[in-house]
Amino acid sequence: MDPILRISTLFMSTISITTDTSMIAIGSNAGRSFQGDNAIAIGNNAGGNAYQYNNTIILNASGSNLEAGSYSNSFYVKPIRINTAIPGDTRLPLYWDSLSGEITQGLTITGSTGITGSTGITGSTGYTG
Repeated sequence: MDPILRISTLFMSTISITTDTSMIAIGSNAGRSFQGDNAIAIGNNAGGNAYQYNNTIILNASGSNLEAGSYSNSFYVKPIRINTAIPGDTRLPLYWDSLSGEITQGLTITGSTGITGSTGITGSTGYTG
C-alpha cells in the first residue's frame, strides 16, 4: 500500500487513503494485512489480520478483531444492537430502519403475524401475498 495520506495520533490511530486502488483504512491496524480494490476498513483492528476482498466494507466498534469473510461485494459490521422490542425466537434476523439507516438484530416474529404467517411478508395478506 502506498498511501497518499497517512496520519498517526498519540493514540496510535491511523488513517490511510490510497488512490491507486481506492482503499480506505481508518483506525489502529485497520486494513493492515491487505486490502483489495475499493475496500473500506474503519475501526480498531477492522480487517487487520486477514485479506480483505475487493468491494468490501468492514465497520468495527466491538473492541475485538473483525475480519472479512472470503467474499467480494460484502459488508461486515460489529456490534449490532439487539432490538428486544421485536418479540420472537432466537434466530436473530437483521432489520433495517429505512428512515434512520440503522441495522438492528431482532427476534423472529412467529404466528399469524410472523414473516410467513397470514399477515406476514409472505403471507396471503402480506407484502408478497
